[in-house]
Amino acid sequence: MNFCPNCGSELEKTKKFCVHCGTPIVEEKEIQGSTNHVEKIEEIEIHEVETTSEIKEKEGIHSKKDTRVSKTEQRHIPNKSKKPLSKKKKIVWGLLAGLVICVIGFSIWAKSYESAESVHKRFETAIDKQDEKALTKLVVHEDGTSMKDFEAKAFLQLAKRDGLKNIKSLYTTVQKGKFIGIFDAHKIKVMNQFATYDIMEGLHFTFNGVKLTEKITENETIVYGPFAPGVYQVEAIFTGKYGETSKKATITFADEEQNDTVMDIDLPISLVTFFVNNYEELDTDQAYILINDEKLPLDEAGETKEIGPLLLEGDQKVKVVVTMPWGEVTSEPIVVTNPYMGIYANLLTDEQYKGVLDVLKDFGEQYVQVLADKSTKPLTVANKAVKEDLTDEISNSDFYSGKLNTIKVDRQSISTNQSDKASILLYAEYGFEEAYHELTGKPEAFGNDETMDNWFILQ
Repeated sequence: MNFCPNCGSELEKTKKFCVHCGTPIVEEKEIQGSTNHVEKIEEIEIHEVETTSEIKEKEGIHSKKDTRVSKTEQRHIPNKSKKPLSKKKKIVWGLLAGLVICVIGFSIWAKSYESAESVHKRFETAIDKQDEKALTKLVVHEDGTSMKDFEAKAFLQLAKRDGLKNIKSLYTTVQKGKFIGIFDAHKIKVMNQFATYDIMEGLHFTFNGVKLTEKITENETIVYGPFAPGVYQVEAIFTGKYGETSKKATITFADEEQNDTVMDIDLPISLVTFFVNNYEELDTDQAYILINDEKLPLDEAGETKEIGPLLLEGDQKVKVVVTMPWGEVTSEPIVVTNPYMGIYANLLTDEQYKGVLDVLKDFGEQYVQVLADKSTKPLTVANKAVKEDLTDEISNSDFYSGKLNTIKVDRQSISTNQSDKASILLYAEYGFEEAYHELTGKPEAFGNDETMDNWFILQ
């Protein structure tokens, strides 16, 4: 005998459902059948149970066995197992997971690497290692532009010489921009420096071999900058019409108040005015200063106009050219040494001057012979007036022995007399060894040099 699993009422063998509650009756044979058939029955059973439940709710019928029926139904609902991931999907998911890990790791690294503390630490490391390349990547100017190689070299020299702690007022750590557009980036910002020098045409400067842009102020000074603090090798280079020169100096630029630093380089160049000292002995209209191939005329006072800049201290030379009654005379090259240059014009050519020296030498030797012979006959290079003067020097008692040792002539003392007959006047100094003695006696040993100076006129 069978009973209804829902209400417990006795079931009739021929009925497929309980006549009391309507619960479908499933025979065990049907349950043990094929899987497909069971699934179909289960689907029908579920549908019918739900329908019956709905009827019961409407009629207010409840039973404790409803739960049991539900459990039975659940036992008959098949579990659909999940399909395993394919190899391709596993690779994709693995790559995505790795990417997420990399992004997280990179974010952590970027925040740390671009932090103010990390940047300052790398800055100190670059200073310790004297690493110019690393420094250019870490340091910027006040306008945000990067430090150049020549500036990095100068800054490292300053830090090495003075110590980083002693120049900390010249730099600071600042936030500058974004790293890859996301993370705050930091840099070391240095204080701007400026250099000044009096303006001069043809003059420029290099800083560690680099020529910087220059500005000219209202005060006629050249300003270079801004550039980073440091110890620079500064070279002043002059290229002008009359020549070129250069000079190097080591200069420190580390002004905490950003005042201009005057470059203390005494470059040997200047504007120059020439003055002919013996201009009165010549015709200034017939004279000029020759520099390279340029002729600089003289005014009535023997001066030229200011020219240049010229090179000083042996690099620049000039000549004085004058026209005299006996021909054109060009002086030897004269070194320019100062801005107001006083020079002498040669009034005789080298050949003429040599001739004058020969005459003076002959006079000195003949002078000794005149005193020894007690006669002016040996004197052939002097006029009558000179002979008369020498007659007074001849001793009537003692005899004279001597010889000429030296002749000194001041070429710049030469003056001219062009009033009647062209002549020159110059100063000469003679040195003699001489002694006086009796006729029968032997001359004593010559004493020290005796000097005779006089002005000589040669026509």
